[in-house]
Amino acid sequence: MNAKSGLLNLLLLPIAKLTEWYAKWSSRSEFKIPEPVQAEGEAKDRPLVLLVTGSMIVSDFFDPLADRLTREGFRVVVFQPEDLLTVSLEKSARDIDRAVRSVLATTGEEKLTMLAECNGGVAARYWLTQMGGDRYVDRLITFVSAHHGTAPAVIRVCPSFKEIEPGNPFLNIMDLTGLPEGTEMISVYMEKDEVMWPSSTSAVEGALNIEVTDEQVNRRSRARMLHPPRVHQLMGNIMNRTCPIHFAGFYDEAMHDLFVSCLKDDLETVKAFEGCKVRVS
Repeated sequence: MNAKSGLLNLLLLPIAKLTEWYAKWSSRSEFKIPEPVQAEGEAKDRPLVLLVTGSMIVSDFFDPLADRLTREGFRVVVFQPEDLLTVSLEKSARDIDRAVRSVLATTGEEKLTMLAECNGGVAARYWLTQMGGDRYVDRLITFVSAHHGTAPAVIRVCPSFKEIEPGNPFLNIMDLTGLPEGTEMISVYMEKDEVMWPSSTSAVEGALNIEVTDEQVNRRSRARMLHPPRVHQLMGNIMNRTCPIHFAGFYDEAMHDLFVSCLKDDLETVKAFEGCKVRVS
């Protein structure tokens, strides 16, 4: 770590403490588990999806996408870890495991589909590859997740960001293990993300990787920066203003179209998505 980044860490220490404080008392969780389906075949018609928030991200961010998925016929559960993924991503993976088991036990389903944002996606991948999560998930979709670390993580706004520094053992073990056989994973990320440097950090070997390169999506995101959607958390409001492209997946309709395809279509159909410009690998 150079002198400049060390100074930034020192200056941002109060923000880190403020973030942890907010995580403890201001979290409004939408962790509401749906009732078991009654009619035979209803589970197939109304697939179960768990949305997982990222570090310092509250459930409010998922409101537009959750509404869209509900209209599409999904049974939606939003999981917001109590500490907002600010402490340890390994702990967050255990939290995700408990949430998944709770949802499946209540609904009577054997598996679900998961869509996780940013560090929530990193923690979910750890759960999938290191904790046997593949037994409980049909498909994992992550978006804007630093699966191989990101340069801005050197500014340790909260402790969990230490684990997404490039070369961190927490990340390396997932690459060494690889995806479980037969597991379907999709990683969606933004070519001009303000936080994921480089954007290719989100690409995962063995997964379907979708890089959104659409300048119209970027333009709408930058326009939204002037009038960002309000969320109840202070840090959320700040991030909505400073990282609009990083957060496009929460608000942009074309991104929602992409997520719907990722959740319901076979992989070949997802690869052919034409709702916005993407690069598939």
